[in-house]
Amino acid sequence: PPPPAAGRRGEALQDCVDGLEGRAALAVKGHYFDGFKLADLASRMDMTPVALRQLLHRVRGLLMECVRRRLGVESTS
Repeated sequence: PPPPAAGRRGEALQDCVDGLEGRAALAVKGHYFDGFKLADLASRMDMTPVALRQLLHRVRGLLMECVRRRLGVESTS
């Protein structure tokens, strides 16, 4: 049987996060996985906290679309 919906979403999200590159990957992994506060991570990335917040907002949107695409592909196969 297929994994529960939450499990499929989690797997899709992890695949999408693994596909991130550059500043997007650093921002998401640093903030959400390594637990850096925005101000500290922004300083490490030579960005302002506002710019980092905007980057994270854009990347969350990209990740949401990526997860939707992956789940859509899985449900039709």
